[in-house]
Amino acid sequence: MSRLQYQREADMLGPIAEAVRLLVGAQSSSRIFFEVPTASGIPDIVVADLNESAITKRIERGLSPVVDLPGVSVLRAIQHRYRMTQTTSDIADIREFVGLSRRYLTTKVLPELVQGGHIDQVGKTDWAPTHAISSPAKKIYTIEVKVKDWRAGYNQALRHKISADRSWLVIDANRTTTVSAHHHWFKDAALGLATLDTVGGVCRLIAPQGHPSTGNVYRELLAERLFEMATNGVVSGPVRHVFGADLTTTRGPDPRLAGVAAH
Repeated sequence: MSRLQYQREADMLGPIAEAVRLLVGAQSSSRIFFEVPTASGIPDIVVADLNESAITKRIERGLSPVVDLPGVSVLRAIQHRYRMTQTTSDIADIREFVGLSRRYLTTKVLPELVQGGHIDQVGKTDWAPTHAISSPAKKIYTIEVKVKDWRAGYNQALRHKISADRSWLVIDANRTTTVSAHHHWFKDAALGLATLDTVGGVCRLIAPQGHPSTGNVYRELLAERLFEMATNGVVSGPVRHVFGADLTTTRGPDPRLAGVAAH
């Protein structure tokens, strides 16, 4: 039986979501999201094993998600010295997390963290964390999907890697002729590679390798955005048109449209 080709990436999302455990070994508590912006692009699918206890505690205390990179960076910097009051200069000097000017910190970032309940202002230039933060996500996996042009998919998956614990590229099974000669690219980059067949479903070719992510501000930014989406009952970011074209499914339901964030 000849295999049918997928017409659009959107047509591949539902079958991949249904078979996602074959890729990430997801637990029953894992959540699937679509079109979630990271610091380096928008993966087609994000699978997250959310830290429900941490999220519950945050909600009970009225602590909002921190969904911008400067805010996450500063929050991580403050947590780096938890239980210590820190000056604006102290925070600005923790270059591994922050790298922001003192003016921007005092006029924008720190006041927003105070408003969100994450820190208290103690005096004119001193700040103190209000809680010990736990990541909203135990595990995060990104999945890039391509009908064709696997090289572009490879580059996108590589960029998303910094925001996830493991990253995958899934391509149409009809498009494996050229990618098979470049499996070493995926192994060297610790990326996963799989195919999707209209008949046989998902097939793992190369398993991704984990990469250190504890304390990684890019990963935590994505975790905070997933926290926000989960608490709002949203499963997808905006489904954008590309060059004016509607890129939803050609057949069957589009899983992104079950719960889409407002534009």
